[in-house]
Amino acid sequence: MLRIIEPRSPIYVTVAGSMAQTSPTPSNGHDPATLYCPSCAREVDDPLTCGDCSAVICRVCGTPLEMPEDLGIG
Repeated sequence: MLRIIEPRSPIYVTVAGSMAQTSPTPSNGHDPATLYCPSCAREVDDPLTCGDCSAVICRVCGTPLEMPEDLGIG
């Protein structure tokens, strides 16, 4: 006698959890990296990130931001 075994349906599992709501603090005690807009000539605390190229840009003028150390002013 020939027995046909049908494949079992896949099992799906949903796992619920939460992620940490605070960002990790730097271990060396320094502030997070500040960014500088060379066009506005100021430090930028709330930069934007370009959705196309992931560049970090100034919220006011759209200029790509630089690290103060890279500009020699930090």
